[in-house]
Amino acid sequence: MIKKWTAAEDKQALKLADSGKSLADIASALGRTENSIRNRLYELRKGKRGSESRPFHVVIKLTAEQYSELLHGAETAKENERLVERQRLTYEDYCSLYAVCQKLLKQYKNHRNTKAGFEELEREMELRMPCPF
Repeated sequence: MIKKWTAAEDKQALKLADSGKSLADIASALGRTENSIRNRLYELRKGKRGSESRPFHVVIKLTAEQYSELLHGAETAKENERLVERQRLTYEDYCSLYAVCQKLLKQYKNHRNTKAGFEELEREMELRMPCPF
């Protein structure tokens, strides 16, 4: 049987959550499960978005190893974002590389020495697309 929420329980759940209590503490105080507390707090706050929203505090207990993995994951994600940003080429970069490739193709078609063309292409690529590794 589903236990209905009363206005007093809603008020108490919000008060405890705003004071920084964990879901487990709130669930214990109200005689409900953590999932029911989480869902009810979500429902109570859902209607308040855009107006005056209250902060929602969640306490997560981690071992030192889990915390270390979490930090490492965040650092890796930030580094990956930086690498992606560095690899973004501008329109000017594409045009410059395209021009060098076109020049190299003309040298090849005319049976000219392409060594200088490849060297120029390599310089442009290093300038426009620095290798992150």
